[in-house]
Order: sequence, then C-alpha cells, then structure tokens
Amino acid sequence: MKKFTIQIRSIVQLRMIILILLGFGFIGSNAQVLETDIIPDGSMITKLSSDQYAYTEGPVWYNDSVLLFVDDGIGSPNIFQYNPVGKQISKWPSNSPHCVGLSCDKDGNLIGASSNIIMINKDGQLIKTLASEYNGKPFNNPNDLIADSKGGIYFSDPDFFLTTPPQDKTAVYYIDSIGNVKRVIDDLAKPNGLVLSPDGTKLYVVDTEINYLYSWTVASDGSLSGKSTLAELDTIDGVNNYADGMAIDIHGNIYVATGIGIQVFSPQGDSIALIQVPESPSNCDFGGKDFKTLYITAYKNIYSIDLNHLGYAVSRKTMTDVVNPVLNQPLVEVFPSPVSGFLYIRHNLGKVNSIDIVNMEGKKESILMNKQEGTRIEINTKRLQSGMYLLRLVYPEGIVTKKFIKE
Repeated sequence: MKKFTIQIRSIVQLRMIILILLGFGFIGSNAQVLETDIIPDGSMITKLSSDQYAYTEGPVWYNDSVLLFVDDGIGSPNIFQYNPVGKQISKWPSNSPHCVGLSCDKDGNLIGASSNIIMINKDGQLIKTLASEYNGKPFNNPNDLIADSKGGIYFSDPDFFLTTPPQDKTAVYYIDSIGNVKRVIDDLAKPNGLVLSPDGTKLYVVDTEINYLYSWTVASDGSLSGKSTLAELDTIDGVNNYADGMAIDIHGNIYVATGIGIQVFSPQGDSIALIQVPESPSNCDFGGKDFKTLYITAYKNIYSIDLNHLGYAVSRKTMTDVVNPVLNQPLVEVFPSPVSGFLYIRHNLGKVNSIDIVNMEGKKESILMNKQEGTRIEINTKRLQSGMYLLRLVYPEGIVTKKFIKE
C-alpha cells in the first residue's frame, strides 16, 4: 500500500507542474473538434463531481448501469460509483480493496489492478487473485488493465518512483485464461494505459515518459509482435504530456488521456480530435444508456461528454447463451453486433415459439421479421434506437437470450 502512496503524490505533483507550464491554456467547458465527426456539434463537457477527490482514476462502465472509478489519493477502500439516474455519487462497499485501475473481463466480471491483479464481486468483495507475482517476485505497480475475448488479461506494471522495484524491468504482462502469467513487453520506461482493438488483433500502449502511442500485433496465445509507433502525441511547447489511460470506440478510434486533454487517433494513427477538459485527465471509458458517453477521470473530478460513436468493451460484445439444459454447446449465433439494418440469427434448436427484443429498461420493442428460412432468421432493426438490447428466443425446450448493440 505504501508504494501507491508514493506513486500518487508524485503523479499529482507532476500533473500540477504540467498545468502550471501550460498556463491552464486548455481550461474551458467547450469540446473542441479538430477533425471528423467524433464530437457532436454543441456537445459540452459536463462536470459530475464537486472537487471532493484527491486524484480520480480507473473509470469503468459496470453492469450496464453505473460508472465505477477510484480515488487514488486515499487509502483503502477507494472505489466510488456514479449513477447517471439521479446523478448520484456514492462510496462502494466499505470492504472493497484499494485499486488503481478497473476494468471488466469478457463475462462482465469486475477486475482491478491493486498490488495484485484481482477479481471483485458486485458487493465489492475480493473473489480471487488472478496474478500476484512473476518469476517468484511481486509486481512493481500494477496500473492499468484490459481483458480480451479469450479470457485473458493484459496489464501494465510501471515502477513509479520506487527506489528498489521488485521486478528487474517495467513491463506489460498477459494472464491467460488458465492463470499463466507471461511478460509480453519489456522495452518501455513507464508502460501505462493500454487498450485492445475491437477485433482483438492489436494492443495499444502508451509510455508515460515518452510522447508516443505504440501498437503490437496480438497472436492467438496472447503474445505480441511487430511493435510500431502508431502516433506521436500532441504537446504544447514540447512539454511531456504524461499520457495515461485509454478507451476505444467500435470503429477503432483510440482515446488517450494526456496533459492537454483526450487526444483521439484513428486506427491508422491520424490525429482526428481533441477533447479539452478543465483538468488534466487521467483516464476515460465509454458508458451511458447508449454507450456513446465518454466518462473522464481528471484530478479532483469526473466529467462526461456525449459523442457520436459507440464505445467498445469486450464485456458488451460477448454473447453468452442462457438456456435450460438442452445441449452443452453454442446454440444460437446473432450477427452483426453492432447492427445498423438487419440482424441475423442462426440457430440449431428447431422451431422457435416466439422472438422478443427488449431494451435495457425492460420494455419490449416491436420488430419486423422479414425472413425465416430453416436455421436462419432475418429481423429488421431499423426502427430501434441506438443502444444495447436483449434478444429472447423461446423454444419448446427452453429459452435463449443474447445481447446485441444497435448502432
């Protein structure tokens, strides 16, 4: 725990120095568009808190309902939640562990970067430790983490201001689906924020000490190859931006929290937008009822801004069968997700008694079923609003439910 205190104070001091050097030039409430249609016309940054935190970090949209984040400037417990219904902020359960970063795995379980990588239940209690050491030694400062669709987790492990770090190198690690830990990046000075492309083929990482966004190609076993410099971060008068956490949308655009705001890059590395924030942002994550709200943690406060594009999270893409025991295998495929026009269902359970689509508020939507041919069903979703929906198929043997996203 003491390690985090050292890290927290130093990071805060560094960010304060950035603010002074930049002369608070980016302070303001307007979101400034440089290019493309990332930010809707007139969209504004909204302040959601009241300067009550020491240093906010680790935002994650959890359980399709609330934003969880941490106050990295206090001891344990340090997890808070923001509920957009009623716009209320509250402390998470008092027994929740101290975390620096939060994320969700492919099944929607909450995972955290503490002194170890851990899994936490909805009551804030530790379920299990996923990783606690490498080569028989504890990690330095687990900081940020992201899960893949195969049940694995990548996490960064810098050594912020440790005089004698336990590990011989700062690194990014990968925990595979059965708990094996391997070091996959070891040539960055201070690896920090990381995010996967929506198709899972690229891992993006920033180095807090260097103003570059890097990418690697992801292999089927989680290993990495082909490091490349995807983009150079914008600076003011050459001041180090201290890049931190990241988010990504369904089109693969990458949102990087830096000293001058949230810098947005295309999958090709083009700088396409800048979201200016009244405080130096530490991290960001998509959420909200339509998953187009970008939540931002920034020093003493949290902020939000509504954007044009859906965010991406592996926990939302996963479509898990929920069915009375019929066959112990995948029964139904639903594609594409996100969908814009027609949703297709491929199934192998025979006759379907009924098909319903329910929004996340529990309201049944009217649908138009265009075709049903053998094992394939076509549904027109053009009437649906953007957001997440539950598809429910009732068979004589049981019920199958699937989540999908309408773009």
